Order: sequence, then C-alpha cells, then structure tokens
Amino acid sequence: EGSSIAVTSFAGSSSHTANYASTAITGTAAQQQAVKDAAIAAVNGINPSGSTYLSGGLTEAIGQLDATGRNNVIIAFTDGENDSDDYYSAISTAKTAKAIAKLFTIGMGEANNGYLKLICSPTTVNDPIDYNRPCENLDTLAEELLQILDDTTIVGGFTGVTVTDTIDPRFVVVDKNGNP
Repeated sequence: EGSSIAVTSFAGSSSHTANYASTAITGTAAQQQAVKDAAIAAVNGINPSGSTYLSGGLTEAIGQLDATGRNNVIIAFTDGENDSDDYYSAISTAKTAKAIAKLFTIGMGEANNGYLKLICSPTTVNDPIDYNRPCENLDTLAEELLQILDDTTIVGGFTGVTVTDTIDPRFVVVDKNGNP
C-alpha cells in the first residue's frame, strides 16, 4: 500500500510510450491485485522491436515518478545496445533519473553490460547494491526482480538517523550505576 507502478516501453529514435500510466496501488487486496495484474498485462503487451532509445525511455519513466522522490525505482529492461541513442544523452538522462530514483538495468541476453553499468551506477561510493543485473535468459529474471525488491525495501532499520525522544521532566535519567 502507498506505492505506485507504471510501465513504459522504448524503441527507435523517438518512440517511447507510457503503456501503463503511474497508478497507485491502494484499496482492498483485490483492488491492489487488479493494479498489479494490469501492469503485468502492460508488460506482456510490449512487443520488443526496433533499436534501443534508452534516454527516451528514461525520460518517459522520469515523468511517471513521484515528484517527491519517495522510494522511486526505475527498472530498465534492455539489450543494452546504444544503437538509436546519443550515448551522452543517455548518460545525462540517467543522471537526472538517479537524482530522484534508484535506477536499475536488467541487461537481457548478450547485453552490453559495460554500457549499462555506466547508466545505472550508484551515486554514492559506498552503495553496496549492484544496479546492473545481467540476465542470460528468462529463468534468472524472476530472481533478479526479487533481489531488486529486497534491495529497495527498507528492512532492519535505517542508518545515519537520529531519533530523539523527549523525556517527561518528572523522570530522571540515570546511568547503569544509578547516577543522574
């Protein structure tokens, strides 16, 4: 609950389409499942063809995101061939995307993973997440998607956070020896 999902396809020199516009996953369990099913149907309805226009697809995806940057994730499925796109345009668009989202690439088949690593590389040096997920076949795709879900879900707490709890003045804070 509280999440949204969108599906965008991209191919050719200018073709990019929001196949399924950003839709909130809210309501009853049945309503939430209907949203998820519609997104899956949108993915299944994409007919891969033409050449790769990654910056166009990323631009469309950026337009679908929550403007607050709250837990935004973009997953780009591609063969990684930069054959219809200005290389530097794709890098620049990816930089814009990474400012408001975690950007993952899933390189299908014999993808150009060196290029994809430049597109999705983390914005911080100490980020332990592998943002480029090579998939030789569809058997490994589900595993990679589950790993992305794990990598983008906050489990086990936060780091670098200060929690302040104001203590009622009627109480006295003492150390382990009972000293105030």
